[in-house]
Amino acid sequence: MSRYLTYIPLALLLAAQVAKLFHSFLMYFVLVLLSALTSTVILWRHSVTTIVIGFSIGYLAEVIGTNCGIPFGEYKYLTQLNLPGGVWAFVPMAWGAFIYITLLASSSLLRPPVSLLHAALLMTILDVYIDPLMVHVIKAWKWISPGPLQVWGIPLTNFAGWFLVSLTSLYATYFISHNLPRLPKLYTTPYLAELVTYLLTSPKETLIPAATSLTLGFLFIVPLILRRGDTKPFKNHAP
Repeated sequence: MSRYLTYIPLALLLAAQVAKLFHSFLMYFVLVLLSALTSTVILWRHSVTTIVIGFSIGYLAEVIGTNCGIPFGEYKYLTQLNLPGGVWAFVPMAWGAFIYITLLASSSLLRPPVSLLHAALLMTILDVYIDPLMVHVIKAWKWISPGPLQVWGIPLTNFAGWFLVSLTSLYATYFISHNLPRLPKLYTTPYLAELVTYLLTSPKETLIPAATSLTLGFLFIVPLILRRGDTKPFKNHAP
């Protein structure tokens, strides 16, 4: 298979970031799904499975979270377009897309199980911006009792919950697939572009969380890019 074909999923993910710049979030999710579909055919056949697992475990965690207060803390959705269990439909879609993007980024730099921990950390870094945006600007949900251990009105338990749920989704993917893709380091660019678009599109109320998320993401990716040489993509379709 041509080496260049392995970059089609990457190009679709970067196109998704451009769509997000223009606030076309439906197109963003469509392009991420198209990336996973093409990746399933030409790169790694568990790509769509990764999104499905991220969606399913993320949705289950949100249902438990809104009704029991764990693992994120006590919060309540203020949205109208909710799935059964009171979860805003956008949220599990985001879980699926982000799990896919972060797994590709970490798999281009590290091997499991370290890559799984790294990807879970990258997921949590995304929420450093997402949660303040959703709470203070979009007003998609509110925290009932953030408590004293909080940052920007977001309880620290939320970030611990994000790491735990992300790690569960990533390990579930690894358990089902028995492997992870070995990718060129260019596959870190969709994740880094995600952080850049956060900063470029952020309202002034969330500029500091956006800048913090961007800084943390670059700190945990760029040194690994510089330390390691470019890894070769699969020559054949991965099992």
